[in-house]
Amino acid sequence: APRFNAQTKVLNHAVNGATLESLSKKLDALIQLKPDYVLIQFGHNDQKRYGTDVYSTHLKSYVDRVRTAGIKPIIVSSVTSRTFDKNGKIVSTMAKTEKFTFKADLTSYAEMAKTVASDNKVPFIDLHAMILDDPELSEVPKQIIRERRCNAEWALVQQMELLAGRFEQIDD
Repeated sequence: APRFNAQTKVLNHAVNGATLESLSKKLDALIQLKPDYVLIQFGHNDQKRYGTDVYSTHLKSYVDRVRTAGIKPIIVSSVTSRTFDKNGKIVSTMAKTEKFTFKADLTSYAEMAKTVASDNKVPFIDLHAMILDDPELSEVPKQIIRERRCNAEWALVQQMELLAGRFEQIDD
């Protein structure tokens, strides 16, 4: 069955490498389009630039701006990185790589996103935990990530029906 009808329009304003700070003006442009919902998902690039306290402040600002425009915000935690432990399980506790020293591990940003959503009574989709905790969501993408050397977000598109079910659980 089709997931959307002819009245549904999806606007993807995501930008690879963006942070909450760097996409602030793009949020203003999106708000002008007056969508019904805005999904807010950041963390990967934010963790390279500032700590969870600054991340929280920026995330709350997005929620406030979206709500002020009469739009419903939904916070989505970051997908995991393509980092595996010795048993092949996806992990998200990396604080340093060859290229970057992060301000905190990605799980800390996902937890902060959850806190901001809870404090502001915003629907929250914990994509981060879903990937870490749900074998059905993690095993196939893990295989795709390894074989095709792609990121977790792209791999999860392959599991879209499972993820779409999470959206159906959100009350309007």
